[in-house]
Amino acid sequence: MDEIANLKKEAHELKAIKEAIGTPQFASLVFEKVFNNDIQRLLSMSDMWKSRKPPQPLQYKDYSLPSNEQILKIANDDQKIWDLSESIAVFKHRYISPSFGRVIDPHTAWTD
Repeated sequence: MDEIANLKKEAHELKAIKEAIGTPQFASLVFEKVFNNDIQRLLSMSDMWKSRKPPQPLQYKDYSLPSNEQILKIANDDQKIWDLSESIAVFKHRYISPSFGRVIDPHTAWTD
């Protein structure tokens, strides 16, 4: 019975994300689903973590967005391995920028 309820909850979350495409809430919904809700669900499967380190859930609100200039600098340094804050900054910028939902020229994607 719990499995059916979980599947319904998952379907509802995915529908909400799909309906939010192009809105200011889209980035936070995707982020929370993938890096918080799904991680919380995986953490409840204790057998998975007997031989490996469990993941740490993240919350969207815990990370602020740096200036466009800083994000441009981060994004242009694509040979560097980004740390968590840099990765989240680029993710947030990509999905809250006005260009989301349009075809983006990769050479100008970070200049808006």
